[in-house]
Amino acid sequence: MQVDELLKPFPIKEFHPFPRAMLGPGAHEMIGPEALKLGFKKTLVMTSGLRGTDIVHKIAESMKYHGLEVVVYDKVESNPKDYNVMDAVSMYQENSCDSFVSIGGGSSHDACKGARVSVAHDGRNVNEFEGFNMSENPKNPPHIAVSTTAGTGSETSWAYVITDTTTDPENPHKYVAFDDASVTTLAIDDPVLYFDCPIDYTAQCGFDVLAHASEPYVSRLNFEPSLGNALHAIRLTAKHLRAAVWNGQDLEGREGMMYAQYIAAQAFNSGGLGIIHSISHAISAFYDTQSRAEQRHRASPRVGVQHAGDLSPLRRHRRGDGHRHPRHDQAAGGRCSPGRSNPTAPRRRHPGAVRRCHAGQLLQEPSRHRPDEVLRERKGHHRRCRRRRPNHQARPG
Repeated sequence: MQVDELLKPFPIKEFHPFPRAMLGPGAHEMIGPEALKLGFKKTLVMTSGLRGTDIVHKIAESMKYHGLEVVVYDKVESNPKDYNVMDAVSMYQENSCDSFVSIGGGSSHDACKGARVSVAHDGRNVNEFEGFNMSENPKNPPHIAVSTTAGTGSETSWAYVITDTTTDPENPHKYVAFDDASVTTLAIDDPVLYFDCPIDYTAQCGFDVLAHASEPYVSRLNFEPSLGNALHAIRLTAKHLRAAVWNGQDLEGREGMMYAQYIAAQAFNSGGLGIIHSISHAISAFYDTQSRAEQRHRASPRVGVQHAGDLSPLRRHRRGDGHRHPRHDQAAGGRCSPGRSNPTAPRRRHPGAVRRCHAGQLLQEPSRHRPDEVLRERKGHHRRCRRRRPNHQARPG
């Protein structure tokens, strides 16, 4: 079966809403005035606690300064669990809150979305809303989402991911609920808040962005309004991820990744995702996979390092009778050669795209972020490793 035949089952496509957003350095300082404009009076702040930072404290104090009452629920876990959501719902109801603020990455935002849907239905279990637009009451409490990572893009999407631990405790499963009523009221993305994100987790979030951008670009939905955002997000990631990882205080790199993750989420919001996320969700639900950085920040429900492992082999997958989707090569060109993307790029550029982008360009291309002596030392290390390779491990030829 040709790729064109696979695309036919979706003649009618739906464009899902985005929230209003404030993006840029200093945006988080506007949360007090913005909350007042939205009618907030007593707010439940949902977060993982972001241990090692004072982000939650600063935002909570800013809200109090503007006359708002604040109640904090700081026990959201990575791969947010259904009991996290229901505990937050109970706290919201007990304190007679009227609004939500989520601070963190995808885990905090997703748990908050689930809590809003549950509150709008008198505290029904969040697992009852698994699926597409399962909520019956579209009037959810207002919600401001403040992101501290450049990864999931949950603050701008209509989806939230929850791990169901109660239906079958021995086999927890991670589901995605899609609900137009769950879209946040206001998204705030401030690259200054990313400065405290650990370097390894910054890299993992970057691969999450790369998956979010590349999957809708080759999706069977073939949603035209998503294609431009998807490809541009790939290019932004290729341009800025190295800088953000190498120097966490690099504002240009952090801001570039802020825009990359935001528009990548807008691409998959209607363009859809694929098998990379399917695999990662299954693994992270069963093993509750999280990195050391996540144990500290508990920020993302989608494990970027798994996406990184999945991207390269799955990009070599053939559709149907072996016909390659031409956008694979376009995406590979955009990812590894920013500014030189070529729709007719040869196939040989693609299969090791992720591996070459990481191991090749970081070592071979001159970079203002890596002094020459560091590059020479790394190249020398690789030469020494090759000389020490035992004969039985020597590469053919």
